[in-house]
Amino acid sequence: MKKTILVTGGMGYIGSHTVVELLKASSRGNRYEVYSIDNFLNSRIITKRRLEKLTHKEINNFNIDLTNLTRLENTLQKLPPIHAVIHFAALKSVEESVEKPLTYYHNNITSITNLLQCVKSFTIPYFIYSSSCSIYGNLQAKDLPVREDTPPQPTASPYGHTKLIGEEIIKSFASTHPVHSVSLRYFNPAGADPSGIIGEDPGQIVRNLVNVITQAGLYRKPLQVYGNDYPTRDGSCIRDYIHVNDIARAHLDALVYLENLSSKKNSARKRRGVSGHYEAFNLGTGKGVSVLEMISTFEEITGVKLKIKYAPRRSGDVVSIYSDSTKAKKLLKWAPQHSLTDMLKSAWAWEQFRDKN
Repeated sequence: MKKTILVTGGMGYIGSHTVVELLKASSRGNRYEVYSIDNFLNSRIITKRRLEKLTHKEINNFNIDLTNLTRLENTLQKLPPIHAVIHFAALKSVEESVEKPLTYYHNNITSITNLLQCVKSFTIPYFIYSSSCSIYGNLQAKDLPVREDTPPQPTASPYGHTKLIGEEIIKSFASTHPVHSVSLRYFNPAGADPSGIIGEDPGQIVRNLVNVITQAGLYRKPLQVYGNDYPTRDGSCIRDYIHVNDIARAHLDALVYLENLSSKKNSARKRRGVSGHYEAFNLGTGKGVSVLEMISTFEEITGVKLKIKYAPRRSGDVVSIYSDSTKAKKLLKWAPQHSLTDMLKSAWAWEQFRDKN
């Protein structure tokens, strides 16, 4: 019997790659029926056609806004019983969240509360949340690499705060409802599917560093670097970049982990009552890469020289952050399989494909 998986934001960057991973797993014997909800606010309709070309399967997507609870409930009533929700749909720009905080709080928080209301109403047993390393705030060097139990500092942006609030909501919900849930705290997603057919394509201004770099390389335009006076080895911000396919695969590993956990705890849970389970995992490589190092690596790989233009620091940017993902490796049996070179090569191939298609 097929397991019905609902992917919110399934046409977005990480969501679309996770849909591919789910369908690949289905072809290997894990029979998943995948449904997507995406209103194309941060994605493009063409992504659906690209996914269908890549997977040779029809992609079921519902174009609705998750902040509309009535429409969400009406949509879920049309589906088979849902085995798991993987929740990606959210506004995600740090810079934009500083400019439009109320928009971010309304969209990101209302979406998750509506989804959890449906988890309760439709008795959905598993919930996987797309969180972010931004929940840790602006940490000191002594706090790195960051662990799941590292005390967070005040978040540097409304975006990061919405992710932190989302985690707290899920944790509270799971304490009184029989849902098994995890938050996956991504560090910095990068790269594209090796096929070159899908990648990050938000349909608006691209703000992630790797995509900004590939666009600067393709169109030979100046590349703005925000801040060259940070207390780092070269003055630019340091991040932990993780290939999008590694992140996508982690969602399947998390689902298997929750299923196994649920099976082990089933009888004990019945004795305790209705409480569920909540846990958080970091997803990163554990290696910090600076903005200038990323630019230099891209130039070495492609032979394309970029023209750098320095600009003032941006509000909301943290100085340096990279992960300790030991917990995910131990419990989820997950580990990154792609290098920084893989990320940049696939991102460059995707940028060239997108320019012609």
